[in-house]
This record gives sequence, structure tokens and C-alpha cells, in this order.
Amino acid sequence: MKNFSHQKSRQSFPDRFQRQGSLPDRRSFMIIVYSLLVLLPAFLVLSCDKTGPADPSGGTDPVQVKDSVVFVLNFGDVEKTVKNLDIFIYDAEGVQPLEKHINRKDMPPTLEIKLSTGDKIVAAVANSPKKFKTSSMSRQSALTQVSFEFKEDSGDAPIMSASARTSGEDVSLDLKPMLCEVVLKSISNTMEDYELLESPRIRLRGINARAAFFSEEEYLPTETIDKGEWTSLPYDVGYYPQETSIRLLCYPNQTPESNIGQDRTSLELECTIKGKKCSFLVDLPPFGRASETVVSISVDGPGSFSYDINAPSSSDISAENTRPVSRRTAYAKKRGEHQHIRGHTAGQHLP
Repeated sequence: MKNFSHQKSRQSFPDRFQRQGSLPDRRSFMIIVYSLLVLLPAFLVLSCDKTGPADPSGGTDPVQVKDSVVFVLNFGDVEKTVKNLDIFIYDAEGVQPLEKHINRKDMPPTLEIKLSTGDKIVAAVANSPKKFKTSSMSRQSALTQVSFEFKEDSGDAPIMSASARTSGEDVSLDLKPMLCEVVLKSISNTMEDYELLESPRIRLRGINARAAFFSEEEYLPTETIDKGEWTSLPYDVGYYPQETSIRLLCYPNQTPESNIGQDRTSLELECTIKGKKCSFLVDLPPFGRASETVVSISVDGPGSFSYDINAPSSSDISAENTRPVSRRTAYAKKRGEHQHIRGHTAGQHLP
């Protein structure tokens, strides 16, 4: 019998199987190398792309990254207390979107802010009684809707605002309050027999109830507060004039003097003469924002008085309206126990 355990026969089977088993590994390696060579150019193109992400609004043009610059905001001297400060910075081009909203609890002399280059519109509001929602201030046009009520304002920390447009990297904001002052400088008693003006007190009537802080239109009230709070004078008024310098606060009212009605703001003096209450009304001339109107009153009797007005001092008042205004004595018939006398210009008479 033949022996099949020949050495060459035993070695031939394993060698053949080893050669066949190496073919799949070599083929897989070649496929991987080929795939990398195909994908390499695409990776190189993406790595060299310097543009930003696609326009989220669906536009085809990519959003270009803007350069930035440091803007310096300068605030003028403010004598009043600042409890909070809101700063809105808008791009001056296109739809004028809001670029930055800053809220602070103080107002520094200067403030550095990093912004994109280009023209800006900067607006600031100090001592706002309400918190602003950034979403509602997303466009510059929203500034025209910023308004506050007179009852929300305060003489100690008044609501103030300012805005400016800048094409450089430096802008100044001079914040100005909306509140106005009506000052009773003095009150005189010219009655005979040394009659006293007893328990004198004053208040404002027809106060503008709300004002827009960034509007360029005149301040014409759409709603008024009929009667303000009384402020008593320190003494009865006798032979000698009483220098009071009492200041009453209100919002601006530029209703023309030709408009006789409740839309105009007036100063009311109430007192007791010979046991009867008397009331005298002084219609104020138009006055703008942050103005001061000074009034002097002289009472001649229960149905007679005169007054002088130093017309409002304000940047919102034209030069032709800043001269002193004098009113001649107003007369009226007796109207029962409580008379209500309104002053008038020369040539006008009460009914």
C-alpha cells in the first residue's frame, strides 16, 4: 500500500488557503485608499471657505462678518438722581435694527461699548418706572411709542431721555426730563381796609396726563388730569406781598392760547376773603418740555385780580414767546358763595 503522507502534499494545502485568505484584506485596503482620495478635495474646499453661515431669512447671499469698533458714549452732568439707565443702540441703515440694549443701575460720565462699524442711532432713558422688553424695541421706530404717565414720574428721580445719531466713534447724550415747573413767585393783596387773603393755596388744573419721550411733534394732550394736588401757602396774605417760590410739577402742554377750554393747563389760587371762598384761574401760555413758567398774582378783591407771567424758559419754546406776559385785572359778577374767576388778556371780558 502506498503512503500518502508525502511532505510536499501536506504543505501544499495550507499554503494555498493562506494565499486565498489574504485577497479580501488587500482589496479592502485599496477601497479605503481610493475613498480618501475622492473625498480629499471636498474637505479642502470647506476648510478654505471664509464666509459666515447662510442667511437665516432664506437669502442666497452669505452673511458677511462685520468689523467691530469701540464707541464712546458721553453723558452730560445730571443734577437729579439716576436709579436705572436703559441704552438702545440701533443700526442707522436699512430697517434700523436694534444692535444692543444695555441696562444699568447708574449713569457713568462715559461708557465704552464694542459695536459693529457704521452709523448708529443711540437713545437712552433714565429712571424708567417700567422694565423694557428688548423684543418690543427691535426697531428704531419703536422709540416713538415710548411714553409715560405724569403720575408715574417723580421730582426727585425724574424720567429723562435723550437720543443722537453718530457717524463717528464718539457721541454725547444730554438727558433731559419731561417734567416742567410752574412757579408762583409772589402773591400780593391790594384790597382796602387791610382785608386778609386767608388760607391761600394753589394747584394746577388741566395737566397733560401722558407724554411721548422721543416724539418730534408738539405736546398736545390727548388726556388731561382735571385737578392736581393742593399746596398751601405758609401764611395768610396781608399788606405785604408774600414771596413764595412754590414749584408745581406737570407735563408740557403746547395747546395754543387761542384754544379756550380744558386742554390748556392753568394755575388756580383759592383763598377766603371776608369769610367767603374765592377761586382765581390763570391760564398758562404754551410751554414745552423741562420748562419753567413763573407767575405773580395780585388780588384786588373777591372778584378782581391781576397777574404777570414770565413766559416759559425752555429749548422747546421759540424766542418770540419768551417775553414777559402781563394780564390786566379780571372782573366778574358775584356768583354765590364760591366765586371762580378766570384771568384774561387785554380786550377780553368775562360774561
